Amino acid sequence: SVVKIDIGVHIDGYIVDTATTVCFNSEYEEMVRTSRIALETAIRTIRPGISTSDLGSKIQRVIENRGFKPISNLTGHQIGRYMIHAGKSLPNVSHVSFRKIHEGEIYAIEPFVTTPNARGRVIEGKEAHIFRLLKRKKFKLRESRRLLTFIERKFRTLPFAKRWLIKDHILNEFAFTHLLESKCLMAYPIFIEESGQWVAQFEHTVYIDKSGAVVLT
Repeated sequence: SVVKIDIGVHIDGYIVDTATTVCFNSEYEEMVRTSRIALETAIRTIRPGISTSDLGSKIQRVIENRGFKPISNLTGHQIGRYMIHAGKSLPNVSHVSFRKIHEGEIYAIEPFVTTPNARGRVIEGKEAHIFRLLKRKKFKLRESRRLLTFIERKFRTLPFAKRWLIKDHILNEFAFTHLLESKCLMAYPIFIEESGQWVAQFEHTVYIDKSGAVVLT
């Protein structure tokens, strides 16, 4: 089996995001290694002026040349202050886009790699443990107002785990469900490869200067 560890941290809303994959089965070691090599290639390739489509094509070629398949509907992403997914996406496959990378931007680059016989796509699972504030609304229910205010002050627009609310003794299940159904909160469901295959992932956050990428993680 393989285990993916994906971590984000911030200081005053300035975010970095990183991930690694740990392999416990020699059958998948090359797949895991391919994800790391694809990330290293992308970091060497990304620079001001390159299009996201050219970068995606490069990542896809590296993965497929090593006999594996990229996940086509998971992407890297631009990062903004208090926004883990902001602006542009970085697909790991060839695609039609004229969007370019610019100096001064920050990106999380994260190639996802699966087995050659996989579908190469992910679907949403039934469970979600990570959430984030989507928008604020006014509620008549005091418990909903209290929970929404706590989330807004504690996490702003950053993702949070539901268990953290339990730790802070603030979780009210009825109020939490109310916020979800009212579209104040957004859930991040668990992703599953469509054909049930294993997936490897490596990720770094980079700052784009005039000559290329500066790795921040």
